[in-house]
Amino acid sequence: MVEILVDDREREAGVATRLRALGRDVRETRLAVGDYVLGGIIGIERKTTGDFAASLTSGRLFQQVAALKVAFQKPVLLIEGDRASIEGVRPHAVQGALASISIRWLVPILWSSDVEETAYLIFLIARQNANLRQRWQPGSFKKPLTKRELQHRMLRTIPQVGPHRAETLLSRYGGIEGLLTADEDELQQVKGIGKKRAAIIRDILHEPSASYRVVVEELLNNVRAANILRP
Repeated sequence: MVEILVDDREREAGVATRLRALGRDVRETRLAVGDYVLGGIIGIERKTTGDFAASLTSGRLFQQVAALKVAFQKPVLLIEGDRASIEGVRPHAVQGALASISIRWLVPILWSSDVEETAYLIFLIARQNANLRQRWQPGSFKKPLTKRELQHRMLRTIPQVGPHRAETLLSRYGGIEGLLTADEDELQQVKGIGKKRAAIIRDILHEPSASYRVVVEELLNNVRAANILRP
């Protein structure tokens, strides 16, 4: 049976209690990334509609999605509550964020009506992936990725970049920070980056509103901790 790790800050939500009632092996701990981890491969970020609205407004949402994407082979965003109950955010902004997460970041989005359904969805995911090899074993962690390796992995998630071009971009700009300031004309000067790829890279790294930007240093700090379970 796949063990489900639950962030201890989720205790009051009651999901862990319901998962145990469904017969799942649940262990609460402090997770660096995500709220629920299944087999060390699936990472689930759970948000109520209120949490979703607040994190979207603050820009934290995309930081968390990016961290999930880097830390787990199968990241999932689970939103709990009625979509119509999302307040304080324009509908077009909500739709834009959902489209960006599912299409640009390739992170599946699941919806549940309440805590009961949230627990059952996680239960189903665990059951369907019961044959996953558990990789996240306390006391037997792999060596944490270096900052360069994390940046390389982030760039590889951009469409039409790949490992070779990611390395070329990092070598040219010395890191993500320098790349963020490059415009399309500059990017086209990099070997292997034509007009189309330059436009894609620029679009991915620069959101139209500052509230949607991924704060690189904070993301790196989160992801750097993704290979450990904090005590």
